Amino acid sequence: MVSGREEMVGAEGVVLGAAADGASPGWWAEVHGERWKAVSTAPLAPGQRVRVTGCRGLTLDVEPLAAAVAEQGAS
Repeated sequence: MVSGREEMVGAEGVVLGAAADGASPGWWAEVHGERWKAVSTAPLAPGQRVRVTGCRGLTLDVEPLAAAVAEQGAS
C-alpha cells in the first residue's frame, strides 16, 4: 500500500483557480478529492488537467497533463 507523498506524485487533478493570497504565486487544484495549493513552471488555467510531479510541504508541484503525456511518450 502506498500513502502520503508517494501516493501524490503521479496523481492527476484539475486546476480550480488562481490562489489570491498575495503571499506567493500559485493555483488551487483538486487532487484525490482534496484542495491543494499548486505551483507550475508552465502556464495553467482553471479547469485544466494536471499531474503532480512533486510535493513541498502542503504545496504540490504540477505540470499540465498534456505535457506529462507527451513526455512519457518520448521515454
